[in-house]
Amino acid sequence: MAKQRLKVPNAANDPARGANQTTRTPDRRGKEPLFIRSLTAMGAGEDHLRSRIRVVTEP
Repeated sequence: MAKQRLKVPNAANDPARGANQTTRTPDRRGKEPLFIRSLTAMGAGEDHLRSRIRVVTEP
């Protein structure tokens, strides 16, 4: 019972940690589209973008 009561102060001190009890790491297929968008915004070359897109579309 005491352990359950301690979760509330911890959640109040660190809301992000209190809300997310488990950590998630996106896989490569999830990160790659974000990376492609940032490369596009930075003006990366077409060859570089094509190679990154190939990584996402390959099974």
